[in-house]
Amino acid sequence: MAEISGAPLTVVRIVGTLADPTHRRRLDALAGAHGRLAALTSPSDAGPAGDPAEAIWNLAATGRIAVEGDGPWQLAYIPSHTALTGVAEGEQCWGAAVDGKQRKAIRWLTGALFRLPLHDGSGEVAAFITDWSPFPAACAVAVHPNHELAGGGATPYFAGRFVRHPLVGDLLPVWVADWVKPEFGTGAVIVNPAHSAADLEFARAVGLPVRFGLADRPPVADASTWPEPPVVKSGVAVRTGNFDGLDPVAAADAYFATLAAGGFASPAKVPLLGRHVIGLASADAAGILDYDAAVRRFTGGVPVTVVTEPAVELALDPPAHLLVTPEAVIQELLWIRLLRADLGITGRPSRVTVVQKADLGKAGEAPEAALVAAGPPDQVVTVKPQLVEQVQRLVDEHNAVLSQAKPDGEPSATGRKTIESLRVGDLPLAFKHVYGLHKELRRGEAAGDATAYALAVHVLLGVDLPGWLSPDQAAKALA
Repeated sequence: MAEISGAPLTVVRIVGTLADPTHRRRLDALAGAHGRLAALTSPSDAGPAGDPAEAIWNLAATGRIAVEGDGPWQLAYIPSHTALTGVAEGEQCWGAAVDGKQRKAIRWLTGALFRLPLHDGSGEVAAFITDWSPFPAACAVAVHPNHELAGGGATPYFAGRFVRHPLVGDLLPVWVADWVKPEFGTGAVIVNPAHSAADLEFARAVGLPVRFGLADRPPVADASTWPEPPVVKSGVAVRTGNFDGLDPVAAADAYFATLAAGGFASPAKVPLLGRHVIGLASADAAGILDYDAAVRRFTGGVPVTVVTEPAVELALDPPAHLLVTPEAVIQELLWIRLLRADLGITGRPSRVTVVQKADLGKAGEAPEAALVAAGPPDQVVTVKPQLVEQVQRLVDEHNAVLSQAKPDGEPSATGRKTIESLRVGDLPLAFKHVYGLHKELRRGEAAGDATAYALAVHVLLGVDLPGWLSPDQAAKALA
Protein backbone atom coordinates (compact mmCIF):
# COMPACT_ATOMS: atom_id res chain seq x y z
CA MET A 1 0.00 0.00 0.00
CA ALA A 2 1.15 3.51 -0.72
CA GLU A 3 0.51 6.02 2.05
CA ILE A 4 -0.11 9.41 0.43
CA SER A 5 -1.38 11.55 3.27
CA GLY A 6 -2.56 11.35 6.84
CA ALA A 7 -6.28 11.54 6.00
CA PRO A 8 -8.37 8.93 7.84
CA LEU A 9 -9.97 6.05 6.01
CA THR A 10 -13.65 6.70 5.46
CA VAL A 11 -14.80 4.68 2.44
CA VAL A 12 -13.29 1.82 0.50
CA ARG A 13 -14.15 1.50 -3.18
CA ILE A 14 -13.18 -1.01 -5.87
CA VAL A 15 -12.35 0.54 -9.22
CA GLY A 16 -12.27 -1.76 -12.25
CA THR A 17 -13.92 -4.99 -13.33
CA LEU A 18 -12.39 -8.44 -13.62
CA ALA A 19 -13.21 -11.64 -15.44
CA ASP A 20 -10.93 -13.81 -13.25
CA PRO A 21 -13.21 -15.02 -10.42
CA THR A 22 -10.35 -15.59 -7.94
CA HIS A 23 -8.96 -12.12 -8.56
CA ARG A 24 -12.45 -10.73 -8.09
CA ARG A 25 -12.87 -12.68 -4.85
CA ARG A 26 -9.62 -11.23 -3.56
CA LEU A 27 -10.75 -7.71 -4.40
CA ASP A 28 -14.12 -8.26 -2.72
CA ALA A 29 -12.48 -9.79 0.35
CA LEU A 30 -10.04 -6.89 0.67
CA ALA A 31 -12.82 -4.36 0.20
CA GLY A 32 -14.86 -6.02 2.93
CA ALA A 33 -11.99 -6.18 5.40
CA HIS A 34 -10.76 -2.64 4.76
CA GLY A 35 -14.34 -1.39 4.81
CA ARG A 36 -14.88 -2.85 8.28
CA LEU A 37 -11.61 -1.31 9.41
CA ALA A 38 -12.66 2.04 7.95
CA ALA A 39 -16.00 1.89 9.76
CA LEU A 40 -14.17 1.43 13.06
CA THR A 41 -11.65 4.22 12.55
CA SER A 42 -13.87 6.84 10.90
CA PRO A 43 -17.54 5.83 10.96
CA SER A 44 -18.83 9.12 9.54
CA ASP A 45 -18.74 10.13 5.89
CA ALA A 46 -19.07 13.71 4.68
CA GLY A 47 -21.07 12.69 1.62
CA PRO A 48 -20.75 13.81 -2.02
CA ALA A 49 -18.67 16.92 -2.66
CA GLY A 50 -20.64 18.06 -5.70
CA ASP A 51 -23.26 17.29 -8.33
CA PRO A 52 -21.89 15.08 -11.17
CA ALA A 53 -24.21 16.56 -13.82
CA GLU A 54 -23.23 20.09 -12.86
CA ALA A 55 -19.58 19.07 -13.09
CA ILE A 56 -20.13 17.94 -16.68
CA TRP A 57 -21.69 21.29 -17.63
CA ASN A 58 -18.77 23.07 -16.02
CA LEU A 59 -16.43 21.02 -18.16
CA ALA A 60 -18.54 21.72 -21.27
CA ALA A 61 -18.34 25.46 -20.62
CA THR A 62 -14.56 25.27 -20.89
CA GLY A 63 -14.59 23.13 -24.04
CA ARG A 64 -13.70 19.89 -22.29
CA ILE A 65 -16.80 17.93 -23.38
CA ALA A 66 -17.47 16.59 -26.89
CA VAL A 67 -21.13 15.83 -27.55
CA GLU A 68 -21.62 12.89 -29.90
CA GLY A 69 -24.72 11.44 -31.54
CA ASP A 70 -28.22 12.67 -32.35
CA GLY A 71 -29.96 11.78 -29.09
CA PRO A 72 -29.32 10.26 -26.70
CA TRP A 73 -25.95 12.02 -26.74
CA GLN A 74 -22.69 10.64 -25.45
CA LEU A 75 -20.72 13.14 -23.38
CA ALA A 76 -17.02 12.52 -23.93
CA TYR A 77 -14.44 14.15 -21.70
CA ILE A 78 -11.34 15.62 -23.36
CA PRO A 79 -8.61 16.45 -20.83
CA SER A 80 -6.91 19.81 -21.07
CA HIS A 81 -3.29 20.33 -22.02
CA THR A 82 -2.63 21.46 -18.45
CA ALA A 83 -4.12 18.33 -16.88
CA LEU A 84 -2.27 16.00 -19.26
CA THR A 85 1.00 17.83 -18.78
CA GLY A 86 0.68 17.54 -15.01
CA VAL A 87 0.52 13.75 -15.35
CA ALA A 88 3.10 13.46 -18.14
CA GLU A 89 5.68 15.60 -16.37
CA GLY A 90 5.54 13.63 -13.16
CA GLU A 91 3.17 15.53 -10.88
CA GLN A 92 2.70 13.44 -7.73
CA CYS A 93 -0.74 12.06 -7.06
CA TRP A 94 -1.33 8.45 -6.04
CA GLY A 95 2.08 6.97 -5.37
CA ALA A 96 5.18 6.34 -7.48
CA ALA A 97 4.03 3.03 -9.00
CA VAL A 98 0.59 4.28 -10.08
CA ASP A 99 1.89 7.67 -11.20
CA GLY A 100 4.65 6.02 -13.25
CA LYS A 101 2.21 3.80 -15.16
CA GLN A 102 -0.06 6.73 -15.89
CA ARG A 103 2.85 8.87 -17.05
CA LYS A 104 3.86 6.21 -19.60
CA ALA A 105 0.29 6.08 -20.96
CA ILE A 106 0.53 9.63 -22.30
CA ARG A 107 2.26 10.10 -25.65
CA TRP A 108 4.07 13.30 -26.59
CA LEU A 109 3.94 14.80 -30.07
CA THR A 110 6.38 17.50 -31.13
CA GLY A 111 5.49 20.19 -33.67
CA ALA A 112 4.49 23.83 -33.83
CA LEU A 113 1.53 26.05 -33.04
CA PHE A 114 0.44 28.23 -35.98
CA ARG A 115 -1.85 31.20 -35.29
CA LEU A 116 -4.14 32.25 -38.10
CA PRO A 117 -5.99 35.56 -37.56
CA LEU A 118 -9.74 35.62 -38.23
CA HIS A 119 -10.49 37.85 -41.22
CA ASP A 120 -13.06 39.88 -39.26
CA GLY A 121 -10.52 40.76 -36.59
CA SER A 122 -12.39 38.96 -33.81
CA GLY A 123 -9.53 36.69 -32.79
CA GLU A 124 -7.48 33.86 -34.17
CA VAL A 125 -7.47 30.12 -34.75
CA ALA A 126 -4.54 28.22 -33.30
CA ALA A 127 -3.65 24.99 -35.12
CA PHE A 128 -1.12 22.39 -34.05
CA ILE A 129 0.95 21.13 -36.98
CA THR A 130 3.77 18.60 -37.35
CA ASP A 131 4.73 19.08 -41.03
CA TRP A 132 4.61 22.60 -42.41
CA SER A 133 7.00 22.10 -45.34
CA PRO A 134 4.13 22.70 -47.83
CA PHE A 135 2.37 25.37 -45.72
CA PRO A 136 2.18 28.08 -48.45
CA ALA A 137 -0.25 25.82 -50.39
CA ALA A 138 -2.75 25.39 -47.49
CA CYS A 139 -6.31 26.06 -48.67
CA ALA A 140 -8.50 25.81 -45.53
CA VAL A 141 -8.72 25.25 -41.80
CA ALA A 142 -10.92 22.49 -40.35
CA VAL A 143 -12.24 22.41 -36.78
CA HIS A 144 -14.12 19.80 -34.78
CA PRO A 145 -17.93 19.98 -34.38
CA ASN A 146 -17.73 21.31 -30.80
CA HIS A 147 -15.21 24.02 -31.60
CA GLU A 148 -16.15 27.59 -30.68
CA LEU A 149 -16.31 28.49 -34.40
CA ALA A 150 -18.74 25.67 -35.19
CA GLY A 151 -22.34 26.71 -35.65
CA GLY A 152 -24.09 23.36 -35.60
CA GLY A 153 -25.41 21.24 -38.42
CA ALA A 154 -24.64 18.13 -40.41
CA THR A 155 -20.91 17.82 -40.99
CA PRO A 156 -18.95 18.66 -43.01
CA TYR A 157 -20.02 22.28 -43.52
CA PHE A 158 -18.54 25.73 -44.08
CA ALA A 159 -18.56 27.67 -40.80
CA GLY A 160 -19.06 31.02 -42.54
CA ARG A 161 -15.73 32.34 -41.28
CA PHE A 162 -12.35 32.98 -42.89
CA VAL A 163 -8.84 33.18 -41.52
CA ARG A 164 -5.81 34.84 -43.02
CA HIS A 165 -2.90 32.70 -44.19
CA PRO A 166 -0.14 34.41 -42.17
CA LEU A 167 2.59 33.65 -44.71
CA VAL A 168 0.92 34.67 -47.97
CA GLY A 169 -2.17 36.63 -46.87
CA ASP A 170 -4.76 34.37 -48.57
CA LEU A 171 -8.27 34.03 -47.13
CA LEU A 172 -8.80 30.44 -45.99
CA PRO A 173 -12.33 29.15 -45.27
CA VAL A 174 -13.05 27.51 -41.92
CA TRP A 175 -14.77 24.14 -42.28
CA VAL A 176 -16.34 21.95 -39.61
CA ALA A 177 -15.60 18.23 -39.92
CA ASP A 178 -16.15 15.33 -37.56
CA TRP A 179 -12.81 13.77 -38.50
CA VAL A 180 -11.07 16.61 -36.63
CA LYS A 181 -10.48 15.38 -33.09
CA PRO A 182 -10.64 17.94 -30.26
CA GLU A 183 -8.21 15.84 -28.25
CA PHE A 184 -5.51 16.27 -30.90
CA GLY A 185 -3.59 19.50 -30.38
CA THR A 186 -6.01 22.42 -30.40
CA GLY A 187 -8.87 20.75 -32.28
CA ALA A 188 -8.11 22.80 -35.42
CA VAL A 189 -6.03 21.56 -38.37
CA ILE A 190 -4.58 23.19 -41.46
CA VAL A 191 -5.91 21.55 -44.63
CA ASN A 192 -3.31 21.00 -47.34
CA PRO A 193 -4.81 18.60 -49.91
CA ALA A 194 -1.83 18.42 -52.27
CA HIS A 195 0.36 17.11 -49.47
CA SER A 196 -1.81 14.82 -47.35
CA ALA A 197 -3.88 11.82 -48.43
CA ALA A 198 -6.53 12.51 -45.76
CA ASP A 199 -6.75 16.21 -46.67
CA LEU A 200 -6.97 15.31 -50.35
CA GLU A 201 -9.95 13.03 -49.70
CA PHE A 202 -11.68 15.80 -47.74
CA ALA A 203 -10.95 18.43 -50.40
CA ARG A 204 -12.40 16.26 -53.15
CA ALA A 205 -15.50 15.58 -51.04
CA VAL A 206 -16.30 19.26 -50.34
CA GLY A 207 -14.74 20.95 -53.36
CA LEU A 208 -11.62 22.63 -51.97
CA PRO A 209 -8.77 23.62 -54.32
CA VAL A 210 -5.67 21.43 -54.49
CA ARG A 211 -2.61 23.67 -54.60
CA PHE A 212 1.03 22.61 -54.63
CA GLY A 213 3.79 23.98 -52.42
CA LEU A 214 6.20 21.10 -53.11
CA ALA A 215 6.94 19.31 -56.38
CA ASP A 216 9.74 17.43 -58.10
CA ARG A 217 10.33 20.50 -60.31
CA PRO A 218 8.62 23.83 -60.96
CA PRO A 219 5.41 23.19 -62.97
CA VAL A 220 4.90 25.03 -66.25
CA ALA A 221 2.45 24.86 -69.14
CA ASP A 222 3.48 21.30 -69.86
CA ALA A 223 1.46 18.38 -68.53
CA SER A 224 4.61 16.37 -67.93
CA THR A 225 5.65 18.86 -65.20
CA TRP A 226 2.38 18.80 -63.31
CA PRO A 227 2.71 16.98 -59.95
CA GLU A 228 0.27 14.35 -58.73
CA PRO A 229 -1.06 14.63 -55.17
CA PRO A 230 -0.21 13.87 -52.49
CA VAL A 231 3.41 15.01 -52.45
CA VAL A 232 4.72 14.28 -48.95
CA LYS A 233 8.04 15.71 -47.76
CA SER A 234 9.68 15.37 -51.16
CA GLY A 235 10.78 17.57 -54.06
CA VAL A 236 11.42 21.29 -53.62
CA ALA A 237 9.39 24.36 -52.76
CA VAL A 238 7.48 25.72 -55.79
CA ARG A 239 5.31 28.77 -56.37
CA THR A 240 6.54 30.28 -53.09
CA GLY A 241 8.50 33.29 -54.30
CA ASN A 242 11.76 33.73 -52.43
CA PHE A 243 11.49 30.21 -50.96
CA ASP A 244 11.41 28.39 -54.33
CA GLY A 245 13.96 25.61 -54.73
CA LEU A 246 14.38 24.85 -51.02
CA ASP A 247 14.14 21.20 -49.99
CA PRO A 248 11.30 20.34 -47.56
CA VAL A 249 13.44 20.63 -44.42
CA ALA A 250 15.00 23.94 -45.44
CA ALA A 251 11.61 25.26 -46.57
CA ALA A 252 9.99 24.32 -43.25
CA ASP A 253 12.80 26.06 -41.34
CA ALA A 254 12.43 29.20 -43.45
CA TYR A 255 8.65 29.33 -43.09
CA PHE A 256 8.83 28.84 -39.33
CA ALA A 257 11.48 31.54 -38.90
CA THR A 258 9.38 34.00 -40.88
CA LEU A 259 6.15 33.17 -39.03
CA ALA A 260 7.81 33.18 -35.60
CA ALA A 261 9.30 36.60 -36.30
CA GLY A 262 5.80 37.88 -37.03
CA GLY A 263 4.30 36.28 -33.92
CA PHE A 264 2.35 33.67 -35.88
CA ALA A 265 4.24 30.49 -34.88
CA SER A 266 5.94 28.94 -31.89
CA PRO A 267 7.37 25.50 -31.04
CA ALA A 268 4.89 23.18 -29.36
CA LYS A 269 4.87 19.82 -27.66
CA VAL A 270 1.46 18.32 -26.97
CA PRO A 271 0.48 15.35 -24.80
CA LEU A 272 -1.94 12.88 -26.37
CA LEU A 273 -4.31 10.45 -24.67
CA GLY A 274 -7.73 10.54 -26.32
CA ARG A 275 -11.22 10.97 -24.88
CA HIS A 276 -13.37 9.13 -22.36
CA VAL A 277 -17.18 8.89 -22.27
CA ILE A 278 -18.33 10.07 -18.83
CA GLY A 279 -22.06 10.56 -19.34
CA LEU A 280 -25.19 10.23 -21.44
CA ALA A 281 -27.71 13.01 -22.08
CA SER A 282 -31.30 12.47 -23.19
CA ALA A 283 -34.49 14.50 -23.46
CA ASP A 284 -37.03 14.15 -20.65
CA ALA A 285 -39.98 14.77 -22.93
CA ALA A 286 -40.90 14.82 -26.59
CA GLY A 287 -39.73 17.92 -28.38
CA ILE A 288 -36.91 19.44 -30.35
CA LEU A 289 -33.56 19.39 -28.62
CA ASP A 290 -30.24 20.33 -30.18
CA TYR A 291 -26.73 20.85 -28.91
CA ASP A 292 -25.42 24.31 -29.73
CA ALA A 293 -21.64 24.05 -29.98
CA ALA A 294 -21.27 27.83 -30.05
CA VAL A 295 -22.65 28.23 -26.51
CA ARG A 296 -21.89 24.63 -25.46
CA ARG A 297 -25.42 23.99 -24.25
CA PHE A 298 -28.50 22.04 -25.27
CA THR A 299 -31.22 24.27 -26.70
CA GLY A 300 -34.90 23.85 -27.41
CA GLY A 301 -36.50 24.26 -24.00
CA VAL A 302 -36.84 20.52 -23.40
CA PRO A 303 -35.62 19.20 -20.02
CA VAL A 304 -32.43 17.16 -20.25
CA THR A 305 -31.46 14.17 -18.13
CA VAL A 306 -27.78 13.47 -17.65
CA VAL A 307 -26.61 10.08 -16.41
CA THR A 308 -22.94 10.17 -15.41
CA GLU A 309 -20.33 7.44 -15.22
CA PRO A 310 -18.92 6.53 -11.76
CA ALA A 311 -15.65 8.26 -12.70
CA VAL A 312 -17.31 11.66 -12.28
CA GLU A 313 -18.61 10.88 -8.79
CA LEU A 314 -15.23 9.45 -7.80
CA ALA A 315 -13.48 12.55 -9.15
CA LEU A 316 -15.71 14.81 -7.07
CA ASP A 317 -15.56 12.76 -3.88
CA PRO A 318 -12.95 10.00 -3.99
CA PRO A 319 -12.94 7.47 -1.16
CA ALA A 320 -9.96 7.71 1.15
CA HIS A 321 -8.95 4.18 0.09
CA LEU A 322 -9.22 3.04 -3.50
CA LEU A 323 -8.66 -0.60 -4.39
CA VAL A 324 -7.94 -0.77 -8.11
CA THR A 325 -7.30 -3.50 -10.62
CA PRO A 326 -4.07 -3.25 -12.63
CA GLU A 327 -6.07 -2.42 -15.77
CA ALA A 328 -8.03 0.30 -13.97
CA VAL A 329 -4.85 2.29 -13.27
CA ILE A 330 -5.00 3.51 -16.88
CA GLN A 331 -8.55 2.75 -17.97
CA GLU A 332 -10.30 4.46 -15.06
CA LEU A 333 -8.04 5.90 -12.37
CA LEU A 334 -6.10 8.08 -14.84
CA TRP A 335 -9.35 9.66 -16.08
CA ILE A 336 -10.47 10.31 -12.50
CA ARG A 337 -7.17 12.06 -11.87
CA LEU A 338 -7.49 14.20 -15.01
CA LEU A 339 -11.09 15.10 -14.23
CA ARG A 340 -10.07 16.32 -10.81
CA ALA A 341 -7.39 18.53 -12.35
CA ASP A 342 -9.78 20.07 -14.89
CA LEU A 343 -12.46 20.60 -12.24
CA GLY A 344 -9.95 22.37 -10.01
CA ILE A 345 -10.25 19.82 -7.20
CA THR A 346 -7.25 19.52 -4.90
CA GLY A 347 -6.37 16.84 -2.38
CA ARG A 348 -5.86 13.12 -2.84
CA PRO A 349 -7.17 9.85 -1.45
CA SER A 350 -4.96 8.77 1.43
CA ARG A 351 -4.37 5.33 -0.03
CA VAL A 352 -4.43 3.67 -3.45
CA THR A 353 -3.82 -0.06 -3.66
CA VAL A 354 -3.36 -1.94 -6.92
CA VAL A 355 -4.63 -5.43 -6.15
CA GLN A 356 -2.80 -8.24 -7.91
CA LYS A 357 -3.91 -11.80 -8.57
CA ALA A 358 -4.07 -14.65 -6.09
CA ASP A 359 -3.24 -18.25 -6.99
CA LEU A 360 -5.24 -20.77 -4.97
CA GLY A 361 -2.95 -23.63 -5.99
CA LYS A 362 -4.03 -26.69 -4.01
CA ALA A 363 -6.01 -24.61 -1.53
CA GLY A 364 -9.33 -25.15 -3.31
CA GLU A 365 -12.17 -22.83 -2.30
CA ALA A 366 -10.27 -20.96 0.38
CA PRO A 367 -12.19 -18.77 2.87
CA GLU A 368 -12.29 -15.07 1.95
CA ALA A 369 -10.00 -14.20 4.85
CA ALA A 370 -7.25 -16.39 3.34
CA LEU A 371 -7.22 -14.14 0.27
CA VAL A 372 -6.70 -11.15 2.58
CA ALA A 373 -4.04 -12.82 4.74
CA ALA A 374 -2.02 -14.40 1.91
CA GLY A 375 0.21 -11.36 1.41
CA PRO A 376 0.33 -7.67 0.47
CA PRO A 377 -2.51 -6.74 -1.91
CA ASP A 378 -0.12 -5.20 -4.42
CA GLN A 379 1.79 -8.47 -4.83
CA VAL A 380 0.83 -11.68 -6.64
CA VAL A 381 0.32 -14.26 -3.91
CA THR A 382 -0.15 -18.01 -3.61
CA VAL A 383 -2.70 -19.17 -1.04
CA LYS A 384 -1.08 -22.16 0.62
CA PRO A 385 -3.03 -25.03 2.23
CA GLN A 386 -1.35 -24.33 5.60
CA LEU A 387 -2.73 -20.77 5.56
CA VAL A 388 -6.20 -22.05 4.65
CA GLU A 389 -6.08 -24.42 7.62
CA GLN A 390 -5.11 -21.58 9.96
CA VAL A 391 -7.91 -19.35 8.67
CA GLN A 392 -10.42 -22.19 8.95
CA ARG A 393 -9.33 -22.84 12.53
CA LEU A 394 -9.92 -19.18 13.33
CA VAL A 395 -13.34 -19.35 11.64
CA ASP A 396 -14.34 -22.49 13.55
CA GLU A 397 -13.03 -21.54 17.00
CA HIS A 398 -13.31 -17.75 17.32
CA ASN A 399 -16.74 -17.93 19.00
CA ALA A 400 -15.41 -20.18 21.73
CA VAL A 401 -12.45 -17.87 22.30
CA LEU A 402 -14.59 -14.73 22.40
CA SER A 403 -17.09 -16.33 24.79
CA GLN A 404 -14.42 -16.87 27.44
CA ALA A 405 -12.26 -13.81 26.72
CA LYS A 406 -12.35 -10.90 29.14
CA PRO A 407 -11.18 -7.41 28.19
CA ASP A 408 -9.19 -6.94 31.39
CA GLY A 409 -5.49 -6.52 31.95
CA GLU A 410 -2.63 -5.08 29.95
CA PRO A 411 -2.14 -6.28 26.35
CA SER A 412 0.85 -8.44 25.55
CA ALA A 413 3.49 -7.58 22.95
CA THR A 414 1.56 -9.70 20.42
CA GLY A 415 -1.64 -7.89 21.25
CA ARG A 416 0.00 -4.52 20.76
CA LYS A 417 1.45 -5.67 17.45
CA THR A 418 -2.00 -6.84 16.36
CA ILE A 419 -3.50 -3.42 17.09
CA GLU A 420 -0.65 -1.61 15.37
CA SER A 421 -0.93 -3.74 12.20
CA LEU A 422 -4.65 -2.97 12.08
CA ARG A 423 -3.95 0.72 12.66
CA VAL A 424 -1.67 0.93 9.59
CA GLY A 425 -3.90 -1.33 7.49
CA ASP A 426 -1.42 -4.22 7.18
CA LEU A 427 -3.97 -7.04 7.24
CA PRO A 428 -1.64 -9.95 6.36
CA LEU A 429 0.52 -8.99 9.35
CA ALA A 430 -2.60 -8.55 11.49
CA PHE A 431 -3.61 -12.13 10.67
CA LYS A 432 -0.17 -13.44 11.61
CA HIS A 433 -0.38 -11.76 15.01
CA VAL A 434 -4.01 -12.62 15.73
CA TYR A 435 -3.39 -16.27 14.92
CA GLY A 436 -0.72 -16.24 17.64
CA LEU A 437 -3.21 -14.61 20.02
CA HIS A 438 -5.76 -17.26 19.11
CA LYS A 439 -3.51 -20.06 20.29
CA GLU A 440 -2.59 -18.19 23.47
CA LEU A 441 -6.19 -17.36 24.33
CA ARG A 442 -7.24 -20.96 23.72
CA ARG A 443 -4.71 -21.95 26.37
CA GLY A 444 -6.11 -19.35 28.76
CA GLU A 445 -3.16 -17.03 28.34
CA ALA A 446 -2.90 -13.41 27.15
CA ALA A 447 -5.91 -12.29 29.17
CA GLY A 448 -5.37 -8.64 28.29
CA ASP A 449 -5.54 -9.28 24.55
CA ALA A 450 -9.28 -9.87 24.20
CA THR A 451 -9.88 -6.45 22.62
CA ALA A 452 -7.08 -6.87 20.10
CA TYR A 453 -8.40 -10.35 19.22
CA ALA A 454 -12.00 -9.18 18.87
CA LEU A 455 -11.03 -6.29 16.61
CA ALA A 456 -8.86 -8.48 14.39
CA VAL A 457 -11.39 -11.26 13.87
CA HIS A 458 -14.08 -8.64 13.19
CA VAL A 459 -11.99 -7.00 10.47
CA LEU A 460 -10.59 -10.20 8.95
CA LEU A 461 -13.58 -12.57 9.26
CA GLY A 462 -16.48 -10.12 9.27
CA VAL A 463 -17.91 -11.41 12.58
CA ASP A 464 -19.75 -9.02 14.89
CA LEU A 465 -17.98 -7.28 17.71
CA PRO A 466 -18.76 -8.84 21.10
CA GLY A 467 -21.29 -7.05 23.30
CA TRP A 468 -18.62 -5.86 25.73
CA LEU A 469 -16.79 -3.91 22.98
CA SER A 470 -18.69 -0.84 21.76
CA PRO A 471 -17.85 0.96 18.47
CA ASP A 472 -16.51 3.92 20.47
CA GLN A 473 -14.22 1.64 22.47
CA ALA A 474 -13.06 -0.04 19.26
CA ALA A 475 -12.28 3.32 17.64
CA LYS A 476 -10.40 4.42 20.78
CA ALA A 477 -8.32 1.21 20.76
CA LEU A 478 -7.34 1.82 17.11
CA ALA A 479 -6.68 5.57 17.49
